[in-house]
Formats: sequence, structure tokens, C-alpha cells
Amino acid sequence: MALKGRVLQATLRLDSVQQRDLLYQSLRDRAFGAMLIVRRAITVGVPVQQVPVRPIFGMLAPALGVVQPLPAPTPPMPPAPSYRQADRVVDQTVDPKPFAFSPELHKYIFSGITPSSGENLELTRYQVPWSDGRSHTYYQDGARPSLFYYLPDSFKIARRPDGAHEPLISVSFGQATSVEDLKATFSFIAVPYVDPKRLRAAGSKLKASLSEPLPKGSDGPQFEPLLSAPGKTHFSLSYPGCDTSKGPFELREKAMVDLRSGVHDSLTLSLAQFQSLYDALFSPSSLLLTGKVDVELGSDSGEEIPFSARLDDLGGDFLGYTEQPLTEGTSRATSGDGSGDSSIEESVSAAVGDAIKGDVKGAVGDIATGLVGKLFGHGKKDKDAGKKDKPAGSSGSVERGVQATLQNIIESQVQVQALGATLVRGLEELPAAINGLDLAQPVQISPGEQITFTVTPSKPVKAGEPVHVEYDLGGVHVIPDKDAIWKVTLDPKTSESYLTTITVKAPASTFAVPGDDPSRQIASMVVDFDSGVSAELNANKLEAKVDLPHPVVNFVLRKADPGEYRYKLTTVLVNGQQTRDSDWRPPETTTVLFPAVR
Repeated sequence: MALKGRVLQATLRLDSVQQRDLLYQSLRDRAFGAMLIVRRAITVGVPVQQVPVRPIFGMLAPALGVVQPLPAPTPPMPPAPSYRQADRVVDQTVDPKPFAFSPELHKYIFSGITPSSGENLELTRYQVPWSDGRSHTYYQDGARPSLFYYLPDSFKIARRPDGAHEPLISVSFGQATSVEDLKATFSFIAVPYVDPKRLRAAGSKLKASLSEPLPKGSDGPQFEPLLSAPGKTHFSLSYPGCDTSKGPFELREKAMVDLRSGVHDSLTLSLAQFQSLYDALFSPSSLLLTGKVDVELGSDSGEEIPFSARLDDLGGDFLGYTEQPLTEGTSRATSGDGSGDSSIEESVSAAVGDAIKGDVKGAVGDIATGLVGKLFGHGKKDKDAGKKDKPAGSSGSVERGVQATLQNIIESQVQVQALGATLVRGLEELPAAINGLDLAQPVQISPGEQITFTVTPSKPVKAGEPVHVEYDLGGVHVIPDKDAIWKVTLDPKTSESYLTTITVKAPASTFAVPGDDPSRQIASMVVDFDSGVSAELNANKLEAKVDLPHPVVNFVLRKADPGEYRYKLTTVLVNGQQTRDSDWRPPETTTVLFPAVR
């Protein structure tokens, strides 16, 4: 890559004539959906969370008559860094989209290139069964036989890759005068998910189909996600009020669909429909919010990728993680919540962020980890820590394992029913045991809480390079909290209530002069509603209309009758005497209220 004046010239070197011919085809045929992505990288300073240092004060009584010397001044500690260095990238897809050119209009691009005749540039289709009961399809690249393209297992709603890691769904409401008129807008982002075990198992079976030697440095087939051409992917969904005349799912023509970056869609629903949709998010058996992504791969072939929106099965991080090597002086962890440890910094994976940003290589690598299928330690940090504690590979030393801490970093509770672990050293996997974590009963980790335990080799192993832990989280589940999820998904700029109009009335006789005692005549009645709205009636005003706000959350979460309200009554006599209700009267739902005078 070279910069000549204001022009950046980049060169892509190819390994074979087949690769050249495939590139030629991609640049001249829009059906391939080729894209040119320019990545800009920048190094920035990210604020570091400061941990307060609490001094420890001791008490020492000096002897009588003895002047205690002043202690030597303690050298000042260097200030903790306020920022840490981090790399950030911004990707931009360059026009035209797709990045294809007509040979007739742009002959200079293809000058001197005549593709070989008879070269096989097509994809060869293979199907490999997997333990989920499905046979998954893999497509072998004609130009690079060791490369296979795969499709995701499914699409899942994602969690935000940073901050509070809340689900990437948003709910907003328009203005309305009644529950029947209120409209809800439900938006979501779903990302592709693939089980890494499936790819590993498929690799060993597809290796037998290779007729050419593997590229240097490879020990098996390579995998990349299949990217279809624009307009060849379609999203269909089942939701309250959808059109099912052509099948169980409705084609969502305006949804943004991409096999790499995911699905982005919005639904506009009545409040009653949204209530059913919100219930479905928490239901493992509802058919609502299920669907598929159809991929067209030719005139006579295609694939379907299932979609399901369930808040107990989202893509992205729900646990934070840290680990440190166990040394000879380190005691093994005992069962506890680890609440005293404030060193949780790393998250489970970055797949959601890569997928949403369109990072092809990052998304491939991260999604292949299964999003939340594993927790990865960071080799450099562990290596440095190991050097400080004890030189790796010391004569006669034994690998002791690591002490690990997991923290719930989301809004809902996490339940640990089972937890498996493997110690990894380079390409070597060591069977391991978890100590200090009693799973005789499921362990509940509340939001913000931590658990600490140790992971040690199941059999004695000689110490060597630092190890890190890979976990099997098949027995770790999120228990979605309806109230907490509502708070983090409701658009803060939207109205949280709707209005209903109530007519407050009183008969004229209410304000008549009593024949036995004129001083008991009612001059005014004031009705105070629990929403903070008031209405006043008197002999000249026998009715009043008031707009009562009702929280949408009560309707959605089925906490109360959606039109329910309570009130207190204050009567004022002509002599100035007042009588007030000491408590709210029983709930009402009527839209015409006649307050009873007691």
C-alpha cells in the first residue's frame, strides 16, 4: 500500500490463477455482492475506573515522658493512570455497492485479463449431520479447496457489547387518549450464532474431501461465514397481528438483513398486541417472535436459518471474567460471592460488537467462539503474572492452575446448575477440576455479584507456559427479570403512560340547602386522583372532565387493570368546614364517576 499525492494505492497479491479468476468474476458480476471496506484505525485514551484506596489507621499509645520521633515521610505514590490506551476502528463500505463494474463500461479495469476457460469457480455443497438433529451445509470454494463457507446455526437478539450489556431491543410509545389508541414500536437487532463445536466436528469430516495438500501452516479445513449477494436474504417473522395467509411467518420486506451484521427490524403494534409480544419474549414455548432468514443460493437451492427471540438465550456477554495463576503461596478459593474483588475487567466475548460493526474477520473469530459458549483468559496478562510469581517451567514444579472470578454483568439473575472447565496451554488441553464451588444446589448470581473458585489440573502436570481456562457454559442460564428488562429497554425519550378521559359528575341535589341545618350545605367538592390530577364541582359546575395518566408498565406486566384509578374526596361546607377522606377509596374503572358523599 502506497500513498501517491492524495491517492492511496493498494495491491492485493493472489496465490493462484484460480483466485485471480474468482476475483475477476466477483468484480464483474453484481450477483457476487463484492464489497470494498476501508478500515480506519486510531489509538485513543479510554477512561480507567478508579478504585478508591482506603488508608488503614492504627492506634499506638506513647510511653509517658517519651517523645516519639516523627515517622519518616512516606514517598508519594505515583498517581494512578486516568486513561488506558485502546485501539478503535471505523469501517466504511466504499461505493459502488456492490463493488462491481461492467467490462463494457470500465474496460481499463480488466485490461490484459483473460480468465482461464474451464476453471471451476463454483461452490461444492456438502452436508454434515450434527448433534442438534440437523444436517448443516458447507460450501467448498472452487478456487481454494481448503476453504469452506458456513451458515449460522441461528439468529438471536443481541446484548449490547459494553455498558450495562442490556438487550438490543427498544420500546417506545406514541401519544394516545385511550389504551385502545396507544401504539407501541418494538425494535431489535439480532446477530448470527454458530456453535464452535459444530465447526470443529465438521472440520475433521470435511478434511477427507480434500484432494489437494493443505496450505502451509494449516492442519485442517478453514472456515468463513457465507456472505450472500444483496437482495438474496429475506427475513420472516411471527408476531401478534402478522399476516399468516402465506404461511406461519410474515415476510418482513423492510427489515435490514445481512448474514454478517445480522437482522434489524421494527414492529408497530397495539398495546394489547405488544403485551402478547412481551410475554413471548419470556416464554420458551410460544410461537410468537420465531421466524427464519431465507438465503437464495441459486435457481434451485437455498437455505433457511431459524430465528428466535428469547430473553433467556441472547447473543453476547452476561458474565465478566478474570483469572490469576495459582502459586505456592496462594490459598485455594472457598465458596463465596467474591464481593470483595473489584478486579473484574474482561468480558466473555466481543462477537456482538464485531457483528454489529461489520468486522468480517472479527465476527468470524468471535462468532466461532459461540458468543457465550466459552470464557477466554488473556494469555499476555497471565504470562506476565506467572513471571512475577514463579518462573514458568521451573525444575520439578507442578502446574497449579488458576483462581477465577465470574461476575454477573447484566440486569437479570444468572443461575449456575453445572460448570465444566478445561485448562488450555497453547494447543494443549488439560482436563481440569473446579474447586470451591458447591453445585449440589444451583448457585444464583444476582446482578453485580461475583463467585470465586479455583481450576486445577485433574492429574498432576508439569508446569510450563501459562494456562488459561475455557468453560462449558451449557449448565449456566439467565433467568430474565421482567421489571429490570423493562427499565433498560424502554426508550427514555418516550412517554411511559397513556391518558384516559374521566367525567366526574354530581347531581344538583348534592349542593342543595338542607332543610334541617342550612350550615351543612356543601359549597364545593374536590376529587383528588392517585395520579395527581384533581377536579372541583359546585352548584354552578356539576361535571368536569379530567385526563388521567396510566402507566404502560402496569398493562404490559399485568400488574393492574389498565384503566384502574383511585381517588379521595374532600367536601367543603358553606361555613368553611372541610371533610377529607383519610385513605384512597376502592379502585374504580368507570369513565363516568359519581363520587359518593359520606
